[in-house]
Amino acid sequence: MLARERAFEGPDTERVVEAVKRAEPTPIQLRRPEVSDEVASVLARALERDPARRFQDASELLHALQPHYDPNVGTPLAVSAVVRGLFGTVRANVAKPPTPP
Repeated sequence: MLARERAFEGPDTERVVEAVKRAEPTPIQLRRPEVSDEVASVLARALERDPARRFQDASELLHALQPHYDPNVGTPLAVSAVVRGLFGTVRANVAKPPTPP
C-alpha cells in the first residue's frame, strides 16, 4: 500500500505466491523516495524472508510504526481507498436464506 502498487506480480495466483517465496521486494525508497529511512526500515523488517527476522506479531509491527503514524493520513477511509485502488472491489454473491412459507 505504501508504494501504491503491488509488491509482487504474476499472471495468476500460483505465480504470485512463487514470487513472494523467491523474490526480494524492491526497497520502498526506490519506488517512493519520500519515505523516511525509519519507515523503510520497518517495512523491510516486515517483509523479511526469514520469519525469525520479521516482526513476531502484529503488536510488534504496530509498536514500530506508531511513532510514524499521522492520524490525518492514516484514517480507515484513506486506507480503504488505497486498497480499493490497488485491488478493486470484490462483491461476494451471497445467497439469501429461503423465505419461510
